[in-house]
Amino acid sequence: MFCRTFDGPPNHTTYLAVVVPGGFFLPTESRKLSEITDDRATTLMVIEVDAEHSVPWMSPVDADEALILSLPSSQTLSHSSEMSAVFVDGRGRFLSRENDAKQLRAMISIAGRDDAELQE
Repeated sequence: MFCRTFDGPPNHTTYLAVVVPGGFFLPTESRKLSEITDDRATTLMVIEVDAEHSVPWMSPVDADEALILSLPSSQTLSHSSEMSAVFVDGRGRFLSRENDAKQLRAMISIAGRDDAELQE
């Protein structure tokens, strides 16, 4: 799966699971929804990356915190001022490049009780 504006190698995807300590996906086991105490509508599950970080479809490569924090400064995102994201509640929406590191960290945390950070 890739954005239709993606200009990268065929059979690559620009959508990566967010796998970080304290995040929704764990590297080797499943997570119970009851473990998520932050708002599911603001907890990241999948993020769109730039073409440079695209991976072959079904490749076991995920988005870590460093990659997520670097995306707003990327010059090669498929969309000029935003990137696609899917949240734990199942909704997809665009994230602005204007989100700072504090806001992005709040989005990747499942239990930081940091939902207020996202309202600023």
